[in-house]
Amino acid sequence: MKYNFKEGKQRVIKMLEEHIFDFKTDMSQDIKMIINEGKEDAIEQVEEIIESIRMNTNYCEMAIDKVKQASTVAEVLKAMCLTVFEEMEETVLKELFGLESIIRE
Repeated sequence: MKYNFKEGKQRVIKMLEEHIFDFKTDMSQDIKMIINEGKEDAIEQVEEIIESIRMNTNYCEMAIDKVKQASTVAEVLKAMCLTVFEEMEETVLKELFGLESIIRE
């Protein structure tokens, strides 16, 4: 069985892109809830969420660019710095290698 590193990187990129979409969707729901509650600090809460979305998206997009340029597994793992996947090596490796699990059971 031959491993295709390029395809593995594409799976990691897809994982990051899906995270961006899911995060934006979840945070949009939070914004709707805050607005519907009508609390005095709603504007500040919404601004914090928007900033969180921007930061998350920015870090994930930087990671995507780094993964595209990566030529080693270590570089792919390093690219996850400042993303939600930073300390989730097993998840990243599973995507990279297209495995169900990397732990022997």
